Amino acid sequence: LAFCGGLAVLFVGRVAPLAFLLAFLPYSFSSSLLRPVSTDALLSQQDTDTGSASALINFGNTAMGSLGMMVASLPWPNFVTGLGAIAAGCALLALLAGAITLADVRSVVGIVWDATLALVAIMIISALLEQAGFFRWAALHMARHAGGSGRGVFVAVILLATVVSAFFTNDATVLIVTPIVLEMVEALGFRREAFLPFAMACGFMADAMSIPLAVSNLTNMIVVRYFDLSFARFALMMLLPSLACLGVTTLVLLGYYRREIPRRVDASGLGEPAAAIRDPFLFRVGVAVVC
Repeated sequence: LAFCGGLAVLFVGRVAPLAFLLAFLPYSFSSSLLRPVSTDALLSQQDTDTGSASALINFGNTAMGSLGMMVASLPWPNFVTGLGAIAAGCALLALLAGAITLADVRSVVGIVWDATLALVAIMIISALLEQAGFFRWAALHMARHAGGSGRGVFVAVILLATVVSAFFTNDATVLIVTPIVLEMVEALGFRREAFLPFAMACGFMADAMSIPLAVSNLTNMIVVRYFDLSFARFALMMLLPSLACLGVTTLVLLGYYRREIPRRVDASGLGEPAAAIRDPFLFRVGVAVVC
């Protein structure tokens, strides 16, 4: 299924956006099943130290993601062609290596079906909130309360990415918050050199702060179910590591990008937060669901 999806993207993905979506959907669904397989294999070898297992899993995902970005940055004829070739190639490699079988898929689906459905539900809620203008509204509010300080805006972006990653998964931060933040930075009149720190802040916090809650990451959901942990117990166990991670990452980002971040900003170029709300009814319903 993943191989066929990759081939479909390769040959018909450029026809139209809908064609790309339909072609990529089978690959996205089938490839997502590989993650529970690898997670389950690692956790089955870990009786007590779940933190080490979770760290190893996240490191593996980050390493493979970095490798994927390097391959995607090669001089392909176009992005869709490159994506289709990578998808088909990876699926074929997994098939030839015998990395996963139908029996594995059935076994893992029985273990993680509830976590997967929960993740899908969270992503749907995130998409609805974005459609209502919630994240843009939040970003404008935080930028206006920074008091004209460039570093204040930077910290506000970090906090926004932290909250979204913790409650709506890190995918929501990367796909929804990052474009909004970059648009906000452009509206503030920052130099092009200042765009990178804010993009990196979203990217780093998406990964670093996907650990506080059981709903922050698919891996967390699997860990909670596998070890029969309650939502509150998992949050309590990860409280200190999350705070330490937030503090250290914020200090490192502020220190590393201290020259690129403007000292003062003019927030008059930003629109009113209320104007960011596209659908008031959906906005109120979304906020009520989240709360």
